[in-house]
Amino acid sequence: MKEEALTGSSNSANALLAFTGLVVAIFMIIVVYGVDAAVTGVHDTFHDFRHSVGIQCH
Repeated sequence: MKEEALTGSSNSANALLAFTGLVVAIFMIIVVYGVDAAVTGVHDTFHDFRHSVGIQCH
Protein backbone atom coordinates (compact mmCIF):
# COMPACT_ATOMS: atom_id res chain seq x y z
CA MET A 1 0.00 0.00 0.00
CA LYS A 2 2.82 2.42 0.83
CA GLU A 3 4.59 1.73 -2.49
CA GLU A 4 1.44 2.57 -4.43
CA ALA A 5 1.12 5.86 -2.57
CA LEU A 6 4.74 6.72 -3.31
CA THR A 7 4.74 5.85 -6.99
CA GLY A 8 1.23 7.02 -7.78
CA SER A 9 0.54 4.02 -9.99
CA SER A 10 -2.27 1.52 -9.75
CA ASN A 11 -3.06 -1.85 -11.21
CA SER A 12 -5.74 -0.43 -13.51
CA ALA A 13 -3.35 2.20 -14.89
CA ASN A 14 -0.70 -0.47 -15.50
CA ALA A 15 -3.24 -2.71 -17.20
CA LEU A 16 -4.35 0.14 -19.46
CA LEU A 17 -0.74 0.91 -20.37
CA ALA A 18 -0.04 -2.75 -21.16
CA PHE A 19 -3.19 -3.01 -23.29
CA THR A 20 -2.30 0.16 -25.20
CA GLY A 21 1.20 -1.17 -25.88
CA LEU A 22 -0.25 -4.45 -27.13
CA VAL A 23 -2.64 -2.65 -29.49
CA VAL A 24 0.20 -0.52 -30.89
CA ALA A 25 2.39 -3.60 -31.37
CA ILE A 26 -0.37 -5.46 -33.22
CA PHE A 27 -1.04 -2.41 -35.39
CA MET A 28 2.65 -2.15 -36.34
CA ILE A 29 2.82 -5.87 -37.18
CA ILE A 30 -0.18 -5.45 -39.47
CA VAL A 31 1.41 -2.41 -41.13
CA VAL A 32 4.75 -4.12 -41.67
CA TYR A 33 3.57 -7.55 -42.78
CA GLY A 34 0.21 -6.52 -44.18
CA VAL A 35 -3.18 -8.12 -44.33
CA ASP A 36 -3.80 -7.36 -47.99
CA ALA A 37 -5.45 -10.67 -48.68
CA ALA A 38 -7.74 -10.44 -45.66
CA VAL A 39 -8.97 -6.86 -45.88
CA THR A 40 -9.44 -5.05 -49.17
CA GLY A 41 -7.89 -1.60 -49.25
CA VAL A 42 -5.29 -2.11 -46.54
CA HIS A 43 -2.46 -2.11 -49.07
CA ASP A 44 -3.54 1.23 -50.50
CA THR A 45 -4.04 2.74 -47.06
CA PHE A 46 -0.52 1.95 -45.83
CA HIS A 47 1.28 2.01 -49.20
CA ASP A 48 3.09 5.33 -48.72
CA PHE A 49 3.95 4.56 -45.09
CA ARG A 50 5.53 1.24 -46.06
CA HIS A 51 7.70 2.91 -48.68
CA SER A 52 8.65 5.73 -46.30
CA VAL A 53 10.14 3.21 -43.84
CA GLY A 54 11.87 1.26 -46.61
CA ILE A 55 9.54 -1.68 -47.07
CA GLN A 56 9.18 -2.80 -50.66
CA CYS A 57 5.73 -4.09 -51.51
CA HIS A 58 5.92 -4.68 -55.24
